[in-house]
Amino acid sequence: MSNREVTAVRKNLTDAKWDARTMATQVIGIGVGLFLGAAGVLKLFDFAKFANYYADAGQPRWVFLGSGVIEVLAGIAMLVPRTRLYAAWLLLGMIFLIAWKPWSVHEMFFLIPQIVSIALLIVLVWLLGSRRRNSGA
Repeated sequence: MSNREVTAVRKNLTDAKWDARTMATQVIGIGVGLFLGAAGVLKLFDFAKFANYYADAGQPRWVFLGSGVIEVLAGIAMLVPRTRLYAAWLLLGMIFLIAWKPWSVHEMFFLIPQIVSIALLIVLVWLLGSRRRNSGA
């Protein structure tokens, strides 16, 4: 195998790796964006189950409505590849600030989607951040 062929094979492997990474960021970004955006819309329409959950956790009403607004805006931004990294950081920051005051889990039903969303946001930030570092941006 010549040097040129080896370089071509390496380039194809690198391109396939980036294609898989791009596909993963698209799927995670769109999925989490739609999920959290829908949760934000439910909060803005005062979905009783969410409102009661926040009230039972001791969160004020403005935190409930504010998180709904942030989830809707960041959910929309997650659908746009250019703003996806910033939206993911915004959502992680919001989750951190809401969880700053320790609250207990009153319903296990809400725990699983929260853990999955946080994990996917961390993976998304890692994927997007590593892609920016490797591209020199």
